[in-house]
Amino acid sequence: MKTLRDARILRAAVVGLVWSLSACIGSPSGPKSGATVSGTVSGSQGGTIGNVTITVTPAGASALAAVQTTASGTYTVDNVPAGDGSITVSNVPSSCQAPSVISYTGLKNGGKRVLNITAPCGTTLP
Repeated sequence: MKTLRDARILRAAVVGLVWSLSACIGSPSGPKSGATVSGTVSGSQGGTIGNVTITVTPAGASALAAVQTTASGTYTVDNVPAGDGSITVSNVPSSCQAPSVISYTGLKNGGKRVLNITAPCGTTLP
């Protein structure tokens, strides 16, 4: 009987070790780090604006690498740290004005946030 008891204890220890190691390793791709921020830049007179520069700056950190909007005005920034931050827009056409800084809050790791941006454009610029 002692051998059966020892075998059960050993089996329980091995199962516990495997379970603990699998919890540490996680999924093959690992935990999702950061969030994705995307959207479209449009002009106030209508239509989208391509080739605009988007810069995301997490609160208390350096700006991430700037991205350009596509010809259809869309942008995507991956691996944005969780938390709060801001987005600045630059390189807008001369008939438009860069909008004010856009703030975001509460990004979560693995999350996605859509932030559409409107730039003032036209003859009645402020």
